[in-house]
Amino acid sequence: MSMTDFVKSLSATRASSTTPPTRSPPSSDAFNHRDRVITACFSGLVDVCLHVTAPGEEVWVAIATQATDGRFVEERLRDVLFGLVLDAAEAELWEPRADWPSGELAWFEVARLGLREPPS
Repeated sequence: MSMTDFVKSLSATRASSTTPPTRSPPSSDAFNHRDRVITACFSGLVDVCLHVTAPGEEVWVAIATQATDGRFVEERLRDVLFGLVLDAAEAELWEPRADWPSGELAWFEVARLGLREPPS
């Protein structure tokens, strides 16, 4: 999946949405359910997993390398999505990882974020 395809799908999703979602954002779900994996999907096309450690000092983020429609998610697009997550989390530092807190996670690119201050 190219960045252009993803942006078009985001635009179509926003244009067709007449009411705001009533569900809390995945990041707040993750902080409310620490040590559990929260899953979400960007624009119905790119799966993401979030895991917040029990003390709330680390956030693990995994972004799918294959879209829900079976196409490969370009590295450029994954970089943009990781950038959005890093900004939203106000991460102080991050590192790419080959593992996941609850075991192997196939077909995902993973990063561990260190937060400036864990949310209360």
